[in-house]
Amino acid sequence: MRRSLGSAGLWRPVLRAAALAAGAYGFLVFVIAPLTGHFNGEFEDFNAYLGAAQASAAHGDIYGAFTQQSQNVALSGFDYPPLVALLVTPLAWMPLHTSQVVWLLTGVAATLTGAIIVCRALLLSTWPRLELAVLATFTYAPATYNFWHGQMNPLVFLLLALALREWVRGRELSCGAIIGAAAAIKLAPIVLLVLFVRRGWWKGIAMGAGVVALSLAAGVAAFGTHTMYEYAHSVLPVLSRDDGWLYNQSWNGVVNRLADHSVLVFQPSTLATRVPAPLLSAAGVIAAGWAVRRSVESTERRGAQFGAAVVAMLLAGTITWYAHDIHLLIPLAAAAALAAASRGAARLLWIASAVTLLATAVLAPLLIAAANMTAIVNASHRAFWWLLLQVASLPALACGALLASLVVALRSKAIAPSRAAQAAAA
Repeated sequence: MRRSLGSAGLWRPVLRAAALAAGAYGFLVFVIAPLTGHFNGEFEDFNAYLGAAQASAAHGDIYGAFTQQSQNVALSGFDYPPLVALLVTPLAWMPLHTSQVVWLLTGVAATLTGAIIVCRALLLSTWPRLELAVLATFTYAPATYNFWHGQMNPLVFLLLALALREWVRGRELSCGAIIGAAAAIKLAPIVLLVLFVRRGWWKGIAMGAGVVALSLAAGVAAFGTHTMYEYAHSVLPVLSRDDGWLYNQSWNGVVNRLADHSVLVFQPSTLATRVPAPLLSAAGVIAAGWAVRRSVESTERRGAQFGAAVVAMLLAGTITWYAHDIHLLIPLAAAAALAAASRGAARLLWIASAVTLLATAVLAPLLIAAANMTAIVNASHRAFWWLLLQVASLPALACGALLASLVVALRSKAIAPSRAAQAAAA
């Protein structure tokens, strides 16, 4: 098995053909079509960024659309730290079509670059790494979902891919700085610094925290303390509420759907929903940190440690929308690399990875495609409503199984000692 995976054998021509087809599709749909004005994406997330950019350029309220919306569990509007509004301000200086195309092409380039970095950092050189990166970019549904909706996640994914590369290479300060930069856009990546604790990377933790602090200070300098207060007082509390909306793939979403709580409208928190989610989140983060060793480790193990922390990060977030699952490309690649180096944990890793792929790349898109607000409200009055809510939690539960499999494999001693030994065996 290890030999066939290492050389890709007869699968290489098949993968190459599939990658060429996926690349051609992606070029036509996400490059040519936008440039010629024929892109059919909804771009509702981009519109939130553009609204913040226009407010920033006009010295207005960048959070106005978010705070003035009729608050519901689906949420809408700009909800990022103030510095992000400053960074997207140039979008307001362009014609609408130009800004949309620039944003889309930036997202595509960031995803493809990040996927290549991940594959090159984790997979053997004898694997078809470029082909796998292209396939991940243009056929993995959570990745393309970001293109259709104009989401910010590809940029965060690129930063996490760069941080992964620094992590496996043992570069403490640059890894901490990049994680801090990712957390300056979306706060969740700060969780990844838990990896540094077990490795004794205290300077890296300080670097990451310092970058986040500088980004917050820059936001205050650009927009004033009143905007930072609005973010802390009116935005973060909403983002931290119980949210059982069907698309929320965090432990918070799973627990609230289990209790049929805050699914269609916000409801007051209860102990039954407020306690289990943080406990599950903390357990996942602690488990990811526990899998790290300070001693010298192989690339496969280091990659799997980072991958486990990424899964823990996604599950720990109060809100993890489907588009955020683009980050699963990191743990999925890490699990594949570790499985190829494993003797006793390979089957568990392959099964968990396959289930996660099935849940996020097939089941979730089908549920999203079949869902509209009218159908959801009608279903909420039917006897099968609770079962439907649990089906909506399957992607998050699959991620939980992937996290558990990575931690179990990392704590196991049945891992080949080095990448070089695998290359020689191939």
